[in-house]
Amino acid sequence: MIRKPLATCTAIVLALGISTCGSRYRGAVYAGDLLSPVAAERLGLVESWHRQIGTIGGAASLVDVRVWVQHNKEREFVEVVQADKDGKPTKDGSIFRRIATDTKTSTNQDIGKAEADRLARIDVLKLERRGIAATTQPRQVKQVRLYMLGDDGGLGAYDAESGELLWSLRIGDPKLGYGELGVSDEHISIINGTTLYRIIADERQLSNSVASGGRPLPEVELVNLPIIGATNVNEWVVVPNTRGGMECHSYEPEPGQPRFEIFIGSALQKPVCFPNSPLIGWTTDRGYFYVMDTTGKPSTLFRLKSDGIASGGAAAASGERFFFASSGGRVYGIHASRLGEVIWNQSLGEPFYNVPYVTDNRVLVASSFGNLYCFDAKNGDQVWSAPAPGMDSVFADTGKYYVGRTAVGQLTILDPASGQSVSIGGSTFVDRVVTNPETDRIYLVSDGGTIQCLRPAASELPVFYRDVKSMDSTDEMVDAKPMMKDAKDPGNPFGATPPADPFGAAGTADPFGAAGGADPFGAADDDKMADPFGAADPFGN
Repeated sequence: MIRKPLATCTAIVLALGISTCGSRYRGAVYAGDLLSPVAAERLGLVESWHRQIGTIGGAASLVDVRVWVQHNKEREFVEVVQADKDGKPTKDGSIFRRIATDTKTSTNQDIGKAEADRLARIDVLKLERRGIAATTQPRQVKQVRLYMLGDDGGLGAYDAESGELLWSLRIGDPKLGYGELGVSDEHISIINGTTLYRIIADERQLSNSVASGGRPLPEVELVNLPIIGATNVNEWVVVPNTRGGMECHSYEPEPGQPRFEIFIGSALQKPVCFPNSPLIGWTTDRGYFYVMDTTGKPSTLFRLKSDGIASGGAAAASGERFFFASSGGRVYGIHASRLGEVIWNQSLGEPFYNVPYVTDNRVLVASSFGNLYCFDAKNGDQVWSAPAPGMDSVFADTGKYYVGRTAVGQLTILDPASGQSVSIGGSTFVDRVVTNPETDRIYLVSDGGTIQCLRPAASELPVFYRDVKSMDSTDEMVDAKPMMKDAKDPGNPFGATPPADPFGAAGTADPFGAAGGADPFGAADDDKMADPFGAADPFGN
């Protein structure tokens, strides 16, 4: 694969995708890993930002990359928008300016809401002098974070919308290796050897002091040997271990004794959960899918025996749902109720080894044969008339297109309606997949260590796909089945016509009915049983 360095003097070369030669240099961007401006424009995309990441070995040295939406903190804006004749904001009207209240002054201080309002009112007056009706309105937007961990122990937190580095630090001993990141609104969890590191993700109140993002909490020594990484859920850090169990530690600064849960087999991927849900799910190498409830004290809810092994792990969705695909050729939709219910399962006859990508009530997963299937998340029906061939995975949704990787590693853009390929980046290869089920942004990492953020041209603010508000279960599930039953109805084993009702009109006469035998307890005096005690009271009353 030929790498093409980008510099100011070679911007035209990059745009045309022409191969150039030259050695790698500090700050280089390689077109072979990123989308060129011309190619992005043709797809209705623009580059939001790109920056060099801090890992020494580039993309190959990244242990984990996570996109996370902060649900406990929003960024505040004051917008200058088009107004109607009554001076109110018009629906879908033009937005002339958007002023963030955390815009920095020359002294690196936030301007605040009052100053943002003042600047917005000045803009309104300027527009009115030009005969344009305008007004102001507030806007709150969830903040999106990008967390990256390198194999040298470097952990960085970035603003996923601007690329700004928020904080960074170095954790643990690189010789001991690192597990995948556990992420939540409040904490980042990292496994290094047998030590659990817990980092404060964003500014928060601790006792009588305010702790800034990037501040470590006391380290925790794990009891068992961990594998894969950590999962942050509810008030717990959950770590799978080599002994077929989960070790659960509290977020508290002094967590105390951990809790343990045992399961059959070894976890194939770290447990997953939908944001702010207390339920986590994971698959094992013995062909089981487990769900644990972390409300109060963590405890296993149920397990499901699947047809084959789901080595790719599960994907979590709203409405307490999980989706996974197995080597036995089945794709499952599970509702994590107390007893566990199979919403649907589909047999495709092709083994699956990838985790599904869930977006907009669709489940997309590619088989080992390179066929990408798209299912309706509610009932398991196939959305496309035929699977998309030659695919490895889908990792982003721009709203207009699905973004994925082909079986040979090329970037590809798919039409959501049909699964047809809209464009294949002949010179754009995806060596490092950054899965983003949260927003309509695309994140690409070059081999040389540059990360690029692309967005739809009309989407200045991110569109959020995973709303944490509870959803009506009747809207989320269709014909949920008991956990161990196949989703397909096997039919009545006694045939279509049920046996006659023995007490029905066409059946045997009711022995107690009006047309049947006399009721021994009926109203007729001669049908009554004689009182064995007679008329006299045996107690002499």
